[in-house]
Amino acid sequence: MTVKQPEVEDMDVDADAAVENGEATVEEEASEAANNDFQVIGSLKRAKAKRVTPSLPKWMSNSTKFDGNLETNSSDLDQFADTIDGSLLENLKKNKIEKLFPVQKAVIPTLLDSFQKLKYCQPRDVCVLSPTGSGKTLAFAIPIVNHLLKRVVTQIRALVILPVSDLATQVHKVFQMLCKGNSLRVGLATSSQRKSGQSDAMQFYRKRADGVGYICQVDILVATPGKLIDLIQHGDGFTLKHLEILVIDEADRMMNETQFHWLREIEFAVFQSNTQQLCPCTVSQAEFHSNSSADRVYHIDALTACSIAPSNIRKKALHKILFSATLTTDPEKIDHLSLYYPELYNVANLEKEQNSTSTSTVEDPKQTIPLNLKEYLIIADKDKKPLIVWHLVKVLMYRQILCFTDSVSSTHRLFQLMKQLPEIVVSEFSSKQNIRKRAKILSQFESGAINMIISTDIFARGLDVNGI
Repeated sequence: MTVKQPEVEDMDVDADAAVENGEATVEEEASEAANNDFQVIGSLKRAKAKRVTPSLPKWMSNSTKFDGNLETNSSDLDQFADTIDGSLLENLKKNKIEKLFPVQKAVIPTLLDSFQKLKYCQPRDVCVLSPTGSGKTLAFAIPIVNHLLKRVVTQIRALVILPVSDLATQVHKVFQMLCKGNSLRVGLATSSQRKSGQSDAMQFYRKRADGVGYICQVDILVATPGKLIDLIQHGDGFTLKHLEILVIDEADRMMNETQFHWLREIEFAVFQSNTQQLCPCTVSQAEFHSNSSADRVYHIDALTACSIAPSNIRKKALHKILFSATLTTDPEKIDHLSLYYPELYNVANLEKEQNSTSTSTVEDPKQTIPLNLKEYLIIADKDKKPLIVWHLVKVLMYRQILCFTDSVSSTHRLFQLMKQLPEIVVSEFSSKQNIRKRAKILSQFESGAINMIISTDIFARGLDVNGI
């Protein structure tokens, strides 16, 4: 029996046909997958990510902008002679303050007008975004002192909160300068005083001669959060029920505090309630009629716009004023502040914006820097950073240097390295030192006896250092 063997050429032709059919099948499957919206791996090109336009609250995106140029946007004190008390103007001139900075020129009239409304209605809260060194302290200190000069009975009516004792001491000195020669009294409550709340409260309140009740001795209180909470919880006779104005300086630092409950403690001390204070003019009808629980007992103040409301409703105005060099856009952090229809004042280079061709209407008011500040960025590994600082001192001959780190331990390590340089005198600056020692270090730094201060970043803003 003879079997015919297939020829080699016929086998090659069949194999080629099979390969062609296989390729055609793959192409058909890929085409079919594409038509069915299946992603074919390796066939798509990476597209550029679309830029997301930030969605900010209306009061942030529609901020009131003012020119931060000192040369073109300052004003003489005499222009405010009709609105600022004469004795206050005299104190400013005695301290060689003849002109107001741009932030002061923009904010002071607004605050003076807001304080006039406190007796009748709740004024809008104010947020001010302005760089360090722009004069923010006088921007709120002048209106507060001018407003309280009319008070009759001494009570704590203005409270200024700052993150660290050094800043609080600095602001306290500014208020003392403004109050010289008048009857206003300024108190300072910081953790560096090392007293318990009960004994420390005696600086601000004293017992009456008959032993019944207490007499307040302070009109304006400058404090750090920790010390203030100690006074509220343990201070004998200490109360904030007469508080009208709350200033939060370096607000971004305060919002980043791990213990943010200090604001709730202040509000409870003012309103004597954990619930948010509601105005009968704006509260919904449903909440108005259901306002009968034990923790919602209110009392209306006389001669207010809401005085016709039922007597079980309490309306007390607490005017909040925030000052900061940076401002968070985190809605959760902003909500914690419980701001009342806030308005934002933002320093800007108006000339540059007018010449800009950008059509974007939404601006993120996250950070502002001084117009005359020069910034340089050095990207380096962490272990090379001390060498870069050494290069600035040794090679570029930098003097009067403020160097900031992220922790007390990093400050100490860098200090141990830099003090080996014979060319400069170095000192560390941290919360482990008492306030007197830190003040002495700053004084020596200003005089030139110390060339370099290494500090944690908590002291990076707000401290007034001459020559920097």
